[in-house]
Amino acid sequence: MQLLSYSVPDRQLVRRVASQVEFHLSDENLAKDAFLLKHVQKNKMGFVSIKLLTSLKKVEYLTHDWWLTLYALQFSELLEVNEEGTKVPFGTIASIRILRPGRKLPSDVRKYTSDFPELLSKHCALVEYKSLGSASALRSLEDLDRQSCPRDSVLYGEFVT
Repeated sequence: MQLLSYSVPDRQLVRRVASQVEFHLSDENLAKDAFLLKHVQKNKMGFVSIKLLTSLKKVEYLTHDWWLTLYALQFSELLEVNEEGTKVPFGTIASIRILRPGRKLPSDVRKYTSDFPELLSKHCALVEYKSLGSASALRSLEDLDRQSCPRDSVLYGEFVT
């Protein structure tokens, strides 16, 4: 029988990996990261594979080992890992729907068009949060520099169904 050697990873590396993954899965980054948005949309439960997260450039710069990423996530105060140890729930977001102009709006969204006429004329991402408290994270977008995030690219409002 061959025993595998294992050593505990450097604490600083573990912190850097966890911090980088937390950044990638932040609500602020989701607003700008089309690649991760696509993967979140694919999974109805909002999970992202740890192997996928390890392959992201800034994480991969730190490690190619998804086991190290899994280990690092055990020390994250912001993220948790599913029971199987293979995926991470994507933050506080329950679902994301892309609304395109000229296409029929879902019935649960139509009632908001009088308050948000942009839903009819612009590409919009409708982000539904797991709780109303989590939706307040969207307010942090107001603090961004208007040069990097023009006002007409973000719709502000609380949708309570």
